[in-house]
Amino acid sequence: MALEPDDPNPANPRRPNGGMAMLLLAILIILVGALIAWALIGRSAKAPTPAATANPPVAPR
Repeated sequence: MALEPDDPNPANPRRPNGGMAMLLLAILIILVGALIAWALIGRSAKAPTPAATANPPVAPR
């Protein structure tokens, strides 16, 4: 069985378009990053940090 030589035609329908794959991958990474940032911002807004709930520093007398 001889393998087919690589087709230099970029519009080959049998091979996925690398540019489209990279674009979809970039969009996916951006969406995942935005989802993580949104979750972190939402969680920090609901639960204040321990430093905010601790006793305020007392001025020395």
